[in-house]
Amino acid sequence: MTFSNQQSRASEQATDRPKAPFELTEYLATHADIAAPVATVWPMFLDMNRWYTDYHWDSLSGPDYGSVGLQEGQVLKTTPRYGVGLADPTLFFYQKQVKLVKESQIVVMLTAHDPKALSADYGTEVLDLVAFYHWDFKGDGERTRIDIRSYSHIQLIAPPDPDTVLALERGFFGSWGKCLGQLAELAESRGADRFRVTPQ
Repeated sequence: MTFSNQQSRASEQATDRPKAPFELTEYLATHADIAAPVATVWPMFLDMNRWYTDYHWDSLSGPDYGSVGLQEGQVLKTTPRYGVGLADPTLFFYQKQVKLVKESQIVVMLTAHDPKALSADYGTEVLDLVAFYHWDFKGDGERTRIDIRSYSHIQLIAPPDPDTVLALERGFFGSWGKCLGQLAELAESRGADRFRVTPQ
């Protein structure tokens, strides 16, 4: 009788135990070829407010964004300028510039201020999000290649619908393609007709 009761309590505890969150890990990459030297492209890239119009960056701590833009050690508030982000003031990210090597490499880390604010995008409650971006620059005379790599780890209450994830990935490539095109227009004296963005 005692043994039976102990089994019953163990079963009830297991039933009441919260489920482990679903973990979604994503790696996305694209690259751009711009017909301008890296010495021209680099300072323009740093001022992301000038060309990445889907988001806006504001200084929170560390070196001021000012007219320079991204600098190592600073933390920025990164706010989407489309979709839910336009109406929800809690939907923004903290972006820390982890590493900057002039005309060569930028590494940043993003965390969500309120992960639940991303739930509408994923179709299920988001518990946490951490992402790293690696931006690599390679100059070749009058041309510059920029490699964009994104690593994201997202914890959710339940698995998102595969079509939802696919739509978010398409949004990633669409946003970067559009905005890198705008960067190219700034950097190239002959416009963006020779610009190319290629998913990998």
